Amino acid sequence: MNLSNLSIRKKSAKRSKSIIRTLKKPFTKYGLLIVNTLLVAGVAVFLVTNSRTSAVPSAQTNNQSNSTEVVALDEISSADIAVNIAQAARLPEIDQVRNQADSRDTLISIPVSEDVVVAKPQIVADETTGTQSRKDILQYVVLDGESVSSIAQKFSVSAESIKWSNNLGGDSVRAGTTIVLPPKNRTGLVYKPNAGDTIEKLAEKYKTTADKIVAFNDLELTGSLPVNEYIFIPDGEKPPEVKYAGVSYIGNFTPRFGGNGYAAGFCTWWAAERRAQLGHPVPSNLGNAITWLAAAQAIGMETGTEPRAGAVVWYRFPATSAGHVTIVESVNADGSINISGMNDRDGWGRVSYYTIPASDMDNYRFIY
Repeated sequence: MNLSNLSIRKKSAKRSKSIIRTLKKPFTKYGLLIVNTLLVAGVAVFLVTNSRTSAVPSAQTNNQSNSTEVVALDEISSADIAVNIAQAARLPEIDQVRNQADSRDTLISIPVSEDVVVAKPQIVADETTGTQSRKDILQYVVLDGESVSSIAQKFSVSAESIKWSNNLGGDSVRAGTTIVLPPKNRTGLVYKPNAGDTIEKLAEKYKTTADKIVAFNDLELTGSLPVNEYIFIPDGEKPPEVKYAGVSYIGNFTPRFGGNGYAAGFCTWWAAERRAQLGHPVPSNLGNAITWLAAAQAIGMETGTEPRAGAVVWYRFPATSAGHVTIVESVNADGSINISGMNDRDGWGRVSYYTIPASDMDNYRFIY
């Protein structure tokens, strides 16, 4: 090998190394960019896909139970994977991804044990019922170890009537809770009228007659309902509510506390923040607003249809499938409520303050 050939080979090797170094920098730079882009795209697909399906799933038939269990496991796996990807990539959307995953887990893990259609309790009236009135409605503080059924037996009333009167979903009730009890041996429910209620509307809603409401509550002279006072609706039935149907049962929902836990700018962030300010924090893993009510009921939080200051307002008919929640700042004498909420009338990331009329209360549920 002569010197000229050796020189040529050395120059060629140097040129090759130079080309490799030149190509390596952009490859490293754009390769990482491509990987991050794929991660973001994967998380985005999870958010979009689940937001479209985060509405209440329909009840499954018995012959579909095996296939839905597999789907449930797949959905939990995809949710957890998305959270792990977002954490590993340190994406700013991590809270939003985690909230979506919590909602998915909630919908899957909370089973529905009660039929939507509740049978009307049948009680034979005794000779004392003819002289009863709304003055026979009782307020009772639940004792340790008591349940709805034991209280019903103790006071000779229907367990279903107690549930209807207090917006209870099951047989358990927390000790120290004040509940209202219907008159002894009476079928129906206790109700506190709002300013927009009428006798005819209540009779239609609870499947009874206006004459029965008037006669039992001594309304012949006034012909109108006493606002914010308890009345009894004889032979009334509470309308069935739409409930979430879990795809399958995969363990109990466990509340997680500590920090806000919700994506900033959204309604859930403000609701959690405001509750913490009021000294009544909510768990940080209730998910998107659409699952707050079901998750709260699953862990024993008190819920109902009566507004109270400081309660979370859960919207039955939200504008989006993710749901909506606000906070009751105060309750007015006419039954209307003053609320505060983020991502509401004033747009994303801003807190709005406005009043909801008493006539609209059927559109909301409350988490206390």
